[in-house]
Parts: sequence; C-alpha cells; structure tokens
Amino acid sequence: MLFRSVQGNVCLDNGLVAIGLVAGTVGIVTGNQFQRNGGMPPIVAIKGDSSITFENNQIHGGGVCALLVEGRATIVRNRFMGREGEQGRGIWIWQDSSVIAQENRLENYGAPVSATKSELVVCRNQFYNFEGVAISMGECPVGCLVAENRGFSDDENSVMLQTTGEKIVEQDNQLVKSPEPSE
Repeated sequence: MLFRSVQGNVCLDNGLVAIGLVAGTVGIVTGNQFQRNGGMPPIVAIKGDSSITFENNQIHGGGVCALLVEGRATIVRNRFMGREGEQGRGIWIWQDSSVIAQENRLENYGAPVSATKSELVVCRNQFYNFEGVAISMGECPVGCLVAENRGFSDDENSVMLQTTGEKIVEQDNQLVKSPEPSE
C-alpha cells in the first residue's frame, strides 16, 4: 500500500488530473486549492480501489467532474465552485465505491452528487444553482443515508434526490426554489 499526503498547495490551470490516486493508494488531501478553466479530466481522481480523505479544499471548475471516486472517500468541508452553465458533475461516484460526503458546498454544477451502485452517506451538504437533480443515486444498496442537505435552485423542475435504489434512508432534506446568494 502506498500512502500520499497533500496539504496546503495551490494548483492552477493544470490541464490534467491535479491529484490522482490509483492501485490501492491511500491519501489525505487537506487545505488545498485547485483551479482549472477547461479540459476534460476531473481535477481529482480516485481509482483502482484507492482511498482518500478529502477535507477543507477548494475546487474551482473541473472537467467531466470535479472529484471522481472509484474506491473509498471521506469528503468533508470542501467548497466546489463550477463554471455556471458549463459544468457537469461535482462529485461523481462510480460503481462499488463507498463514500461519506458531508458539510460540503457545491455551486454551479449541473449534478452536484451523482452515484451508481455504491454505499453512500450524504449529509449536511449545500447545493447552489444546480440543474435538475442535486443528488442522483442509481441502484444504490439498502442503508444509504441522505440527510439534512439543502438545495437552492431557480430551476422550477429541480429535485433534491432521485434514486432507483432500495430503501434509502432520506431525512430532513430541503429544496428552496430560489437561489441563495453566494458567500
């Protein structure tokens, strides 16, 4: 097992993945700032059964997504800021992953959190200016928790949660149909 720690860095306009963990790597990524105005790759990618603690970071922009997870991730107290009308997913969770995402703020992503067939705890996050669905969970297993999230969208068709999963625990999520001003 390989361990990586990335703390207190600034990465601007890197055309590729700024941080990539592969092949079972374990990483702690805290207090960093990542910014990119274009390109396809995600800014941070966790693949190949790797594991990350991603805490107190700022991501501006992104490619197909800001943070891609194919493995295990704890994503806490981060700020994700997409380019309005140009961003797809904020956090994209691939099949057979395990993710805890809490106390994050995601702005201007079409789909702030998107997951398929993964174990999830998504709590106390805030989503601003999203299009359609704030949290999309396809075929996620019994016991996933989605609680105390707040969404702010001026899209009249927006919804907080869309799922095809079995018995997902959903509590106290709130959708406000007009955006709250950014801080």
